[in-house]
Amino acid sequence: MCAAALEEYCGSIFWNTSYLNREDPDLPVCFEQTVLVWIPLGFLWLCAPRHLVSLCRRTQASTKHLSRRYIFKQLVVCLLFLTAIAALAVTLGEDYGPSTASPGKNPGVFYANPVLYAVTWILLLLCQEGVRRREGSVDSATLFLFWFFLVVCDIFPFQTLLREALRLNPEVGAAFLSRITFNWFSSMVVKGYKRPLVQADMWELNDTESTADINQSFQYFMKSELGAARVRFQNKLKRKRGNKVEEEAFQNGLGKGVSQDVLMEERGKKEDEKKKKNDKKKEENDHPNSWLITTIYKTFKGLLFESAFFKLLQDLLSFVSPQLLK
Repeated sequence: MCAAALEEYCGSIFWNTSYLNREDPDLPVCFEQTVLVWIPLGFLWLCAPRHLVSLCRRTQASTKHLSRRYIFKQLVVCLLFLTAIAALAVTLGEDYGPSTASPGKNPGVFYANPVLYAVTWILLLLCQEGVRRREGSVDSATLFLFWFFLVVCDIFPFQTLLREALRLNPEVGAAFLSRITFNWFSSMVVKGYKRPLVQADMWELNDTESTADINQSFQYFMKSELGAARVRFQNKLKRKRGNKVEEEAFQNGLGKGVSQDVLMEERGKKEDEKKKKNDKKKEENDHPNSWLITTIYKTFKGLLFESAFFKLLQDLLSFVSPQLLK
């Protein structure tokens, strides 16, 4: 029950022993975002009251000269506080910004962790000031242990970020010359020449080429196209019903004042018209024009136009090159 709540809080798996059984062991991202964050922050919060008491006492040490080391420590903590606020602002911008197009929101951990860090850095500023005001104290063992726990617990998230950075597709940051010469792919070629490639050697897909991004764009266009297709289908049904009513009225009128020979001729004409209509429908079915085709077109419109442009350029160059050699 607790693990399920944490998975909903993080948006990913909280714990899985298979992560430790790999050739390169790692920890789940949810575990890194919760337990490894709570351990150093919780330790500081438990030890903070002892340092905050010094702020309420008026001692001669409170007027002590500010050392450069103390000012440097406070500046570093202030910068860390600003990074926490920036992380929270980025999350808010991704979820509620004007340019956001994703229907899903970031998990709660992306809001809670920056707030926890911001409160912790403010608390640390006060604790360091409390240590400075205490008589005969140069440093604090609790603050040293807090920094030690923080560094140790951040080793695993740093390892995860480093692994993701190594698996990023180099095509994303490749320069123009590197793209047209495929130089960004050279490292993979060299690695494959030295030893057989495995799945772990493969780079991650670009975000624009991932299934999640393509599906999001496809779903967006599919909703509007399905709505338009439903409207067209309803209008078509209405027209069919109107035609049936006219045919019935016409047949009733013929039955009242027209002879059987005339009725047979009219029926033959109607059967011929129906056959022609069925043939036309079959031809239309052979070339469908439904919501699916327009949705695919709108989803990959940019890629299709780009491919068509380069194909046209290739055909022109292949035609011009023999003319230049004459």
